[in-house]
Amino acid sequence: MILLRCNFKNITFLFFSIIFSLTFSSCASQSISIKLVPDPGPIYNLMVIPFKNMSAEDSGTAAGPLSGRVFMTEKVSEESVDFMTNSLVTLIKKRTKFNVIPVEFSPNIVSPDIINTTEQKRIIDLGEEYNADAVLAGYIYRFRDRKGSRFSVETPASVAFVLHIISVSGQRIVWTGSFDETQQSLFENLLQIKTFIKRKASWITAEQMADDALTDLIKALPEP
Repeated sequence: MILLRCNFKNITFLFFSIIFSLTFSSCASQSISIKLVPDPGPIYNLMVIPFKNMSAEDSGTAAGPLSGRVFMTEKVSEESVDFMTNSLVTLIKKRTKFNVIPVEFSPNIVSPDIINTTEQKRIIDLGEEYNADAVLAGYIYRFRDRKGSRFSVETPASVAFVLHIISVSGQRIVWTGSFDETQQSLFENLLQIKTFIKRKASWITAEQMADDALTDLIKALPEP
């Protein structure tokens, strides 16, 4: 069992760890990665297609069909895929000025089994059909919930996903945001002090982790 809260004997160590972490936080490895191309072009009508489940029955690895980036995978339930899609659409409608085109079609329109260029072309064709300026496509690789409580866990939450914005007129990926994290205790990763405080020194659920990550990524979307 992993304990997140520290006991009295570790107070001194924790104090100096916090000072060290705050001093060198700029060197910390980040769970979120964002890439924006120069001059992505105007995007007003944004089509959001359902997340694609990139996981297999067993743990392993999978490469992104658009980026080629490799992620560790674990089986993801369809309920988790629906949660991610619904959360993404809700956040974009609430926190951005994009005109979101409703998701009214099967999530299996885009297959993760075909080659990269074909997949991207099919997404672009889909955007043209719905008169979208761009399409936001998500791929989820891992969505493991914690086993335990907020104060101690046997297995922590672990989530990995990628978002791509593909310009319909430009026929290219203009923005990519990715998230990949397995929660660790402060003593396992002293450089995550800001995240440790933000999460109120507790073990969070996969849904909480994913929702926080989506919120941060939505803030980084190109302005319409």
